[in-house]
Amino acid sequence: MDQDKSLADTIEKTLRYIDQHLDSNLNLSTLAEQSAYSPYHFHRVFHRIVGKTAANYIRKRRLSKAAEELVSSDKRILEIAVAFGFFCQESFTRILPPEPIMHHVKNVHTPCVKIT
Repeated sequence: MDQDKSLADTIEKTLRYIDQHLDSNLNLSTLAEQSAYSPYHFHRVFHRIVGKTAANYIRKRRLSKAAEELVSSDKRILEIAVAFGFFCQESFTRILPPEPIMHHVKNVHTPCVKIT
């Protein structure tokens, strides 16, 4: 029981670390080092406690933060994409939600002409 609490505390600290460093190059080795676990053990523990891999968690957190930024700032999509670790605007916009959700975003270009 104490070991489970200790593991959960370590992962909770790691989640805070991830949130504070979303603009950094986060990888399994870095996170394992932060938790003082081997990469193999860290991966297993993280997945068991969080329910997804560290890479998936980081990707979703970055996307979530980027979406907040899209809605609340006047920055260009490319600036936001690069700031959150996406290599180009195309890869970023491909994973954005569908159009009905995106109507809240200030800086998305919508074509004037519909092709039927």
